[in-house]
Amino acid sequence: MNRCGGRFSSVWLGGVSLLFQTRNVVRFAPAANGAVFLIQGVPMKKIAVAGLLTAMMATASAQVYVGGGIGQTHLNVDCASSVTCDATDTGGKLYVGYKFTPNLALEGTYFNFGEATARGPGGRAALKTTAIGLGLAGRAALSERVSFVGRLGLAQVKADGSVNTVSLVGSDSETSAQAYFGLAVEFALMKSLKAFASADFSQIEVDGDSGAVRLLGVGLQYDF
Repeated sequence: MNRCGGRFSSVWLGGVSLLFQTRNVVRFAPAANGAVFLIQGVPMKKIAVAGLLTAMMATASAQVYVGGGIGQTHLNVDCASSVTCDATDTGGKLYVGYKFTPNLALEGTYFNFGEATARGPGGRAALKTTAIGLGLAGRAALSERVSFVGRLGLAQVKADGSVNTVSLVGSDSETSAQAYFGLAVEFALMKSLKAFASADFSQIEVDGDSGAVRLLGVGLQYDF
């Protein structure tokens, strides 16, 4: 039995090849022999200083927020008829933000874009995608309670591949720098608590070829 190491290797899946292709598509195409799996009494001066420090701390605290969501993920996959593909999964995200202004913030985010799998007569192949990103979030109030959010940043995207077939068992991973962007609508439930619906998009890269990934989800955000 062979084991794969280094970069992603060929995987035999009973007459079908799983190929990463350019143009944001991961393609499963037939082949002759198999598949390729490619975060009182205090002086007035002291009272004034204490009041100023308290106000500054309250302002700084109000600028920090955290959030998290869960939803459905998808990797662009084109399957041949002889391979069973599952390009959707459950994923999510966690983020922390700091507002420079009421409308502009810096965010750090962890994404779980889920796992895509392919099964054929010869075995199974899977590709899991996670990412850590840093970017800007811009907010525009649509009403007193509802806001629109746009996000843009750069992420380190990690693709973890695994194969389990008759002729090959192993795993490998590849990390690449990719842009990400997202859109969301926030609804204020309370002064410090918001619910949101969001869509986040990025790409994975394996052996120079890429595939688009997305996360459509809902969640909560808390402003300190």
